[in-house]
Amino acid sequence: FSVCRNGGVILARGGLITKTERRILASAVSCCDVRITPIARLLRRSAVYLQAGGFSGDDLPLMVYKRGAEDQLQKLMPEFQFSRSGFAPLRGRSLVQFLWLPGGAFLFAAALTGVSAWVMPQVAPLLALPTVLLAIGTLVSLEGFFTENVRRGPGRTLELSYSRFLTRHRVCVFS
Repeated sequence: FSVCRNGGVILARGGLITKTERRILASAVSCCDVRITPIARLLRRSAVYLQAGGFSGDDLPLMVYKRGAEDQLQKLMPEFQFSRSGFAPLRGRSLVQFLWLPGGAFLFAAALTGVSAWVMPQVAPLLALPTVLLAIGTLVSLEGFFTENVRRGPGRTLELSYSRFLTRHRVCVFS
């Protein structure tokens, strides 16, 4: 996989079995979505997805970059910039609103796992995997309590930060 910018066009090539080539007009890019998954946290890499006009590249990321190396993205899109302050103001936020769904599901799965370990020990390992995934989802929601925000960026950009189950999204909207 490779990505480069030639004049006003972003060119992305790659693929193992099926070769793909995408040409995206840089002036038509409306937003850049950086997705941070649990695997991306372990590898210290983040996947970047672009939207330009009617094009939504949700099937294949444009590129994967190392955390802290935002200059690679700025070479492709000079307007791109995330703010350094990652924390949102906590005034007016409810921790219960962020944690009731993932926390409740985690507690339910943990209770099921505990009961199955006591009643049917052979089923407990099967229930442990969803319990671990729900625990990770609860931690991501807790992180969202501190980081979810909308900020005005430099120039004409808008930065959104939100969490969805196991994935944290940082979106830079160009206007």
